[in-house]
Amino acid sequence: MLNSNRQTQGPWLRGVSAAAATLLMVVAAGAGAQQAPAFPELPKYELQPCCNLCPEAADPASYTGYLDGFRMMVQGDNGWLFRTEDDLKDRYALMPSTYQSVSLLQQRLAARGVTLVMLPLPPRGLMAWRHLPDHMKQDVSRDMARVGYQVLLQDLRDAGAVVPRLGQLLYGPQEDSFYFKRDHHWTPSGAKRTALQTAERIRELDAFADIPAKTFTTRQQGILRKSGTYAEAVERMCGFGYPEQVIPRFTTSTEGSGSDLFGDADKPQIVLAGTSNSDPAYNFAGFLAEALGVDVLNVSVTGGGIDAALLQYFMSEDFRESPPKILIWEMPVYSNFDEADLFRQILPSVDNGCEGDDPVMQVQTPLKPDSLTETLFNGDGKVESIHGGQYLLDVRLNRPDIDKLHFSVWYMNGKNDNFTIERSRHIDTQGRFVITLREGEDFTDAVFMGLDLGPDPDVGEPPLPEGTEATVTLCERHA
Repeated sequence: MLNSNRQTQGPWLRGVSAAAATLLMVVAAGAGAQQAPAFPELPKYELQPCCNLCPEAADPASYTGYLDGFRMMVQGDNGWLFRTEDDLKDRYALMPSTYQSVSLLQQRLAARGVTLVMLPLPPRGLMAWRHLPDHMKQDVSRDMARVGYQVLLQDLRDAGAVVPRLGQLLYGPQEDSFYFKRDHHWTPSGAKRTALQTAERIRELDAFADIPAKTFTTRQQGILRKSGTYAEAVERMCGFGYPEQVIPRFTTSTEGSGSDLFGDADKPQIVLAGTSNSDPAYNFAGFLAEALGVDVLNVSVTGGGIDAALLQYFMSEDFRESPPKILIWEMPVYSNFDEADLFRQILPSVDNGCEGDDPVMQVQTPLKPDSLTETLFNGDGKVESIHGGQYLLDVRLNRPDIDKLHFSVWYMNGKNDNFTIERSRHIDTQGRFVITLREGEDFTDAVFMGLDLGPDPDVGEPPLPEGTEATVTLCERHA
């Protein structure tokens, strides 16, 4: 494999070692001499076009482990790669219960004076449609995908969230790529275009009117190199790599300041809680601050999924003591909003779990390192009428470095709700796990019986550290 830090066109020479390549160049340079030195016969190597996907990429059985998130890779033109399952969807509708949860989140935040702005980023396949292989353009309905995306945006608006007119991005000029060729992240160009649309909608909000204005300037600062997650997936399957994509990098600072950080002096009234797309490398927060002319505090988390930034921020002292006027939640449109435990954690975190509430049940107990520990039990002389749909659990460990904990919740009707909460290693929630009891068939009206905590016994999890203690509280959910 020949690695390059520059974009390269044409064939690559595969399988040639560095020594052999050097030898070939010497032979070529000396070809015109009368007495060329004698060299041993060299092995023959076959020239192949760069980066055609291997047959394994078309085999569903190849997509296991890390590769499971890249089903199914197809090759576009000019070095583009696509995931058919995530990049080329044509429907984005969510479950009714998910829209209800979005509505509840908006109401909980509004009660604290916070306006929720949601940013489901445009589908990568639509933003790079011209680079799809011809057969994919025939097999996938572009019009249906456009409609499906805009229906999602409107459904979120109907649920109470503020959603910018991101559908307009689907029809704008595409001279500069919105996304990287071989990566799921947007480019700074895509970040800037989204920032302009977002700023246009935020300026219309009453909550924006009194936010102190500032002047920001964006400048190019160096370059951004991106090999890409898609390229890594192909390398694992096919054994060859791609050249890095190199584009300009940008930073934004206030007038008269060399800093590209926002909100150092005052508490910003706009907070951005997003994914790795809101990483400083792409300067989305900077473009947004410049377009709005106000401070933007970026609390986004790289590598934490769509909920890590919200959970960390909601559990922070900053949010509890001085919530912002506007909270922007950025996430890729292919994110699994319907994931069962997503809003079960987000919603109670807004209200700081059981903090300040009278506990229905509470215990402080050591946890066994290598097995589940019974913590709460409803039945010690009296069975309380604790129904699943009305209560939440707030678990605080004395070890803030523990980011994974298994829950086994038992009910009087014989049902058992087993799940593991795994926090991103990139966030700090102080060893705290907050989640509502499960709702739905067989759970909403079931009477809570008990809770066991510890490492997951079915998957051979590493033991908990010796001396781990848990303070476990059961309290009523907020209406």
